[in-house]
Amino acid sequence: MRQERQRLEDVAQAAAAIARSIAGLDSRRFAALFAGDDTFADALSYRLVVIGEAVNALLGNPAQGRAPAALIAAHPQIDWPGYAAMRHILAHQDFRRDPALIWTAIADELPTLHDAVARELARKA
Repeated sequence: MRQERQRLEDVAQAAAAIARSIAGLDSRRFAALFAGDDTFADALSYRLVVIGEAVNALLGNPAQGRAPAALIAAHPQIDWPGYAAMRHILAHQDFRRDPALIWTAIADELPTLHDAVARELARKA
């Protein structure tokens, strides 16, 4: 079973890959690319699924080797359940992919998650 640090690393790596993928894009260019390039949309969706899977595990039971509630409580600005919910939609209901919602998640909210995860990883180093 993957441990907390590994899950945090999953989030950090996926968030960094997303940041590289959207560098230089604004919401309009992103929406056009997401709608017109299946490879881009699928790769981005996959990275969000990775993040959601890791977050879902971090929200789980500490007795199963998962993160304690303290991690979540230490970063109340993060919509932890929202990332898990997005993972479910992208993995099981991909027809509901909404480029505007995804843009908001990755452009406005993901940097905050990435910063929090980076702080946790540095603290655990």
